[in-house]
Amino acid sequence: MSTSPHPAVRSSPKSPPVDSVRQQTAGKMASTDFDEQVVLFFHLADTDSSGSISVGELCEVLHKCGDNKSDEEIKKMFGAMDANIDNSVTLEELLQVLSQYDPKRKRECSLRAAFRELDTDNSGTISAEEVKVMLADYGLEEELKNIFDAVDKDGDGKINYNEFLSLVE
Repeated sequence: MSTSPHPAVRSSPKSPPVDSVRQQTAGKMASTDFDEQVVLFFHLADTDSSGSISVGELCEVLHKCGDNKSDEEIKKMFGAMDANIDNSVTLEELLQVLSQYDPKRKRECSLRAAFRELDTDNSGTISAEEVKVMLADYGLEEELKNIFDAVDKDGDGKINYNEFLSLVE
């Protein structure tokens, strides 16, 4: 049975929204398409650039990303993705399996990935300096104080994940 390629295999990156400061700061973070994130994940996992990932590559990248699943759990997950049972998972197979995720779960995955992308020092919070770097991409460095005043609810000078969610929702 022939299936057409998943749309993300052919998609191009979205341009960031420019309507308001909130959209500009959240654009890179919240509108990042789940499928685009999967494509990035796949290329990160495909360390030998073979066009498919092995169970070993999947274990390695998931552990590096902080996933605490055991190798056995990952092997089970891998088996469910390997549609043609050739001991490798292609991007198409991965997208097919993940396309069945609940939309809320996809959004949560995208938001967590966006948060991790901004948290460049892996501290679990986003500092003013990390936001400043992102704002510079949009020429909005002068909005840093306004954003922190609006988002940093506990006043600690950092944005935690819950505060981040209030920015993008």
